[in-house]
Amino acid sequence: MRPIATAFLFVLAVLIVIGIGVWLMLPNHPGSSHSASTTSRSRQPNVVLISLDTVRPDHLSLYGYARKTTPNIERFFAQDGAAVFSQARAQAPWTLPSHMSLFTSMLPSQNGVDSINQVLPDSLTTLPQILQTHGYRTAALVNNGQMRAHWGFNRGFDEWREFAVDTPQGECGNITSEAIQWMSRHQSGDASTDKGNAPFFLFLHYYDAHDPYDAPETFKKAMGATLSGAQSRELAESHRFPGNDLDAKAKESLIASYDAQLAWLDDELGKLFDKLPPNTLVVLFSDHGEAFDEHGWTLHGASLYEEEIRVALAMRFPGLKTSTRRFDEQVTLLDVAPTILTACGFTLPSQFTGNDLRLLLDDVPLPPRLVQMETKAVLEGKIVYGAVLNEWKATYSLLDGVTQVFKLPDESKTITGSQGSGQTLVNFLHDVAREDEYWMITAAGDGDFEVSLEATAGKFALFIPIDFDAERDRIEPSEDGTRIKLVVYPRGKQRRIYLKLSDPTAGIRLDFKHNGIPSPAEVRLGESGSLPTALPTEVTLETDLSDPVMTGNETVRPGLSLRRHKSLGKTAPPRNTATPDEETLRQLRSLGYTR
Repeated sequence: MRPIATAFLFVLAVLIVIGIGVWLMLPNHPGSSHSASTTSRSRQPNVVLISLDTVRPDHLSLYGYARKTTPNIERFFAQDGAAVFSQARAQAPWTLPSHMSLFTSMLPSQNGVDSINQVLPDSLTTLPQILQTHGYRTAALVNNGQMRAHWGFNRGFDEWREFAVDTPQGECGNITSEAIQWMSRHQSGDASTDKGNAPFFLFLHYYDAHDPYDAPETFKKAMGATLSGAQSRELAESHRFPGNDLDAKAKESLIASYDAQLAWLDDELGKLFDKLPPNTLVVLFSDHGEAFDEHGWTLHGASLYEEEIRVALAMRFPGLKTSTRRFDEQVTLLDVAPTILTACGFTLPSQFTGNDLRLLLDDVPLPPRLVQMETKAVLEGKIVYGAVLNEWKATYSLLDGVTQVFKLPDESKTITGSQGSGQTLVNFLHDVAREDEYWMITAAGDGDFEVSLEATAGKFALFIPIDFDAERDRIEPSEDGTRIKLVVYPRGKQRRIYLKLSDPTAGIRLDFKHNGIPSPAEVRLGESGSLPTALPTEVTLETDLSDPVMTGNETVRPGLSLRRHKSLGKTAPPRNTATPDEETLRQLRSLGYTR
């Protein structure tokens, strides 16, 4: 062979080798260290996704808590291939919307499941559905307080099992036992399924850290807890709202009872970890935190302070020989589904908004991001939007117009007259609020106000009473959700209700009596406050809209007003509204989520 030809072939061979090497290093290539466990179909990892309801990361040993509440979690994520995230946040501070955000990698306001009357639209795809489509055997063992099939959580699961949270079957010991048995059957090639040799996806939801805090006596003693479950719940609920602060001793007792729950849960997780098969990707997270009077609140759901929105997030990737990595980058529960799917070698659906966190393991920085969160807390009469950008955080409370700006980690005082990033976040949250579309009815003055509301199409998707007198005022929704009757006694103050319709094109048919007498002259409609010619009246208000951003300075006149808050040029998507069945409502009432 001629020298020139020989040299050419040599150079070509070198280029091919280099090209293959570069290709193997690409993050999304299945042969890279980035996804070493997915080099072939047979090597796709099992996935165990573990949800710890109501767990604050700063109360876990894994995050440096002084009490050794969770030594087993700490031990498991001290092994090779583990990643622990110190700045993880949920998208909502309560169970239902937080979990649905994780399953869909979308904000609650984007996937539509931001209240108990909303179910997931059929058009949206969930993490388990994608894994099931790609041949994974999928199963879920859940405590069913807010994890019921009703909301769409069961989609994509070959096996979906719910355990009542207020029974022994719903406790961590049974969930762990059932999980170990399920994995054993799977490994032995369970003949009941044609997916016996396929990798599996197992979702476990542990509810035990949620109130009432009532761990077995062994764990109470270890944490110095003295309260019964009933006592801890009564103490927390009696100090639920700001203005009724816990004294130091009561707070200490409540926290000890909470920590005992974590120790009990950790003991069971240790048993689970010891039975995990090889080649299993394990993701452990909490859906939200728990407040202990840091900002006047106890429990969770009504605020976006860090004690409620910061969560635990840790992952352990099979096949990686790197020691535990700890990351301070801002991450969210929206990132969980993208990370799992790419680790399994699958393409992400366009709806997913999160990031693949494995990039951090390859020292690839995540793109700059603004972290969003939100809550609609019906019983507390709160709608709050929040955003975090680096050390800046802002929240906007829609129903009272209160805006707060913080420079983290300090949330003890609001930065007033903020400029730069703080003001940018405030402006952003106002824009987020303008994406909303809702109705607001306000009653002010004296006497007996009787109001009848009927949706002209669809039903009422959500209603939130604001400043109601629980002893005198009444809200009576119809069983089919199409009508609401209000009887209120403002007594010189005002009563308001935030309303959303399942059909954003629908209007409201309104009737009103003041002290038993029809009173059209006391009714104000729309931003202009026009009077109806007669009652009942049908209101669409398409050309007389009010800004969705409320400032708390809105003019209030005696009588009744009805406004539609909507931004011109923006149309909210239809809501997939379905009233929970009686058993679901019973569960929610027992947990304090509805009355």
